[in-house]
Amino acid sequence: MLHCHDWHTAILPLILKSEKIKNTKSVLTIHNLSHQRKWKAKKILEFLLEFLKIEINQ
Repeated sequence: MLHCHDWHTAILPLILKSEKIKNTKSVLTIHNLSHQRKWKAKKILEFLLEFLKIEINQ
């Protein structure tokens, strides 16, 4: 079980789709809706591509 807290961890459930940890469950808790940050799609893709490179090399 992965418990994500607020915007800076919100991308982690996407990573849980990877083959090695695909059965891991997750929950996202938002503590304060007024404290938000938006990620640009380009940054999300860069992050996910970097993660995939690491996963493929292992």
